Amino acid sequence: MHRNILASAIGTPVAVNAAAGEGGAWGIAVLAACLDKAEEMPLDDYLDNVIFKDSDIEIADPDTEISKGFEKFMENYIKEMPIIIIGN
Repeated sequence: MHRNILASAIGTPVAVNAAAGEGGAWGIAVLAACLDKAEEMPLDDYLDNVIFKDSDIEIADPDTEISKGFEKFMENYIKEMPIIIIGN
């Protein structure tokens, strides 16, 4: 669901590898595992050939209703920005 919200907010499909976990802890664990192979292959090769070797890409498309809601939120946010800046 988070990917769908991101896709809707930026107005473009979001592609994520199905093996990719969400969150920083997973990414840090992947980087730590890559350190063991750093002498043998660069990070991009390690990701392509080891971590994501047999996994599929999942694509989340923007949702029109979520996009409309995000656009309205941004309109209000920008309109009220001077109040936020002056208020602090």
